[in-house]
Amino acid sequence: GAQGRIGEFVNETPCPCCGAVRRRMQRLCTSCWNQLRVWVKDALKKQDGLSARRSEELREQIQAGRPLKEIEVTP
Repeated sequence: GAQGRIGEFVNETPCPCCGAVRRRMQRLCTSCWNQLRVWVKDALKKQDGLSARRSEELREQIQAGRPLKEIEVTP
């Protein structure tokens, strides 16, 4: 019912790059994510002590307007 629709809506957060809908727990929409280099995506998928730092590095570069293909994070 309405409860499910509300929950789905809340989980749809705009992509910080392009404003498209991204799923909950995703940093970017699929289109923007696919523009990142493979090693950057692999690093961002890691769950370790540097995860928060990598997310912050990604966020800062997006806010600075750096092209997605040029973004680098801690490996």
